[in-house]
Amino acid sequence: MLAFTGSLALAQESATQQQLDKLSGQIQDLLEAQARQNQRIEALEKQVSELAEKDIEEKRQADRELILKQIEQLAKLVAGEPVPATQPSGPGGKEVPSIVPGQEYVVRDGQNLGLIIKACRAQGLKVTEAQMIEANPKMNPNLLFPGQKIMIPEPAVK
Repeated sequence: MLAFTGSLALAQESATQQQLDKLSGQIQDLLEAQARQNQRIEALEKQVSELAEKDIEEKRQADRELILKQIEQLAKLVAGEPVPATQPSGPGGKEVPSIVPGQEYVVRDGQNLGLIIKACRAQGLKVTEAQMIEANPKMNPNLLFPGQKIMIPEPAVK
């Protein structure tokens, strides 16, 4: 009977050891999987950081180009040269004239009636302030705001 009890204890100890070995293997597998996940996360974080830096640099370059263009226009205004009113047509930076006689014009930020008339003249449209006021009776010539629509009258015939 003692031999039977000893053999039973030995079998239990062997089974327990097998379970411990199995659990140890599973723990090792989990640790390895966690290490792989951490590597993937680090790689993704690096990619996100690189993309963010690239996006920021592209926006900085676009802002720089816009600022330089606005400085150039301001320099022309200060020098007394008329600056034609143009609107970019898209990301290619191509500009198209935006003032057409007999049609509505949308006022842009920083524009006033004098600048719009100057731009008309720069495009060969001989429009006076009086004509602009007459064509837009509800307009306050001293207070234009971005997005406001005004009518560009036909040029005066002399």
